[in-house]
Amino acid sequence: MVKAPQYSQFEYTDRDTLAGRLMRRYWHPVYLSRELESGRAKPLRVMGENFAIYRSETGVPRITAERCPHRGAGLSLGTVEDDCLRCRYHGWKFAPSGECVDQPIERKSFAHKVRIDTYPCEDYLGLVWMYLGEGEPPPMPRWRRLEGDLPRFAVSDFRRFNYFHDLENVIDDAHQRHVHRDSIYQDSEYADEMPLLTAHETSYGIEHNSTFSNGDKRALLYIAPNCVYFRTSASRLRGCDGLLWQVPVDDFHHRIFFVVTAVEDEAQRLLGAMRDRLKSNGPAKPQTPAHEIIDSIVSGRMRFEDIEPRSDRLFIEDGAVLTSQGVIPDRSLDRLGASDAAVSLLRKIWSREMRALDLGEPLREYSWPDDVRPT
Repeated sequence: MVKAPQYSQFEYTDRDTLAGRLMRRYWHPVYLSRELESGRAKPLRVMGENFAIYRSETGVPRITAERCPHRGAGLSLGTVEDDCLRCRYHGWKFAPSGECVDQPIERKSFAHKVRIDTYPCEDYLGLVWMYLGEGEPPPMPRWRRLEGDLPRFAVSDFRRFNYFHDLENVIDDAHQRHVHRDSIYQDSEYADEMPLLTAHETSYGIEHNSTFSNGDKRALLYIAPNCVYFRTSASRLRGCDGLLWQVPVDDFHHRIFFVVTAVEDEAQRLLGAMRDRLKSNGPAKPQTPAHEIIDSIVSGRMRFEDIEPRSDRLFIEDGAVLTSQGVIPDRSLDRLGASDAAVSLLRKIWSREMRALDLGEPLREYSWPDDVRPT
């Protein structure tokens, strides 16, 4: 395979790559808040780097380097003590600042000479956010309209292919007609209609609109570098706002974070009813892992029509199509058309920003204005 030019290597996000350097200029969701209970550390991998994530006994999320500087044990195996993390191997204890504050087995402590890397993080919209870049972090992105005590779902899913592959899929509204014919994101009355697709660059990224013949509009707002914000009238989830992020685990895997919030009264009733129904049904029944179903579809052992009703059907449908293209697809073979306007623009923006970063030129400063919302 011919090696792609360096300004089109969007997929590779290690710290020394252009895409990795670009991604590290932003905050990213990395964990579900509800799954990070107080007093326990867990492993975390983002963009090819390993970390330890924990919530202090007072409820504050913390993220540190995974490797203990003593002899390399994983700090995610450690124990949480108040606001600190103690290594399980020999008991070295680290404060939230990264400073070593205790070496219980050393008769002559040199703890003041030892420090680990720590990273800014905070809870927001049901997710734990992290900044991996150098120096002072930029302001955390905020979606003021989605804050407060509103019906909200926050879910995450581990995916076995590259993050940029999935990002292009989300910004590509043309695939809805065929891949998600009967999903909750599309009414049956639109199943056979191809909307007018348009895309243009904005102060936050890309606005991609699908306009139907009756005037209904499905809007996808790409927010640099890896988020899509949507609100749709062409759906059974009318009035719901959704935010979807694709966060690299490494070059071959990523994790999506999906937040759906209802702002309008009718949507609040719908989403609240869904939430109450899930609670009343009790613990989820065991079901076949999504990746096994995806593999079965791609290998021909199953069809899309064989997928039983389940909450992650949308992810399975996307996963099968994307997996069939390869974990990291060769984009040089693509034949893009007018319906791929948003995908073409996304690639153009990333190439431009990666080139500017490489040459030391000013980058576009994207930001999310509080008064913008999909229509």
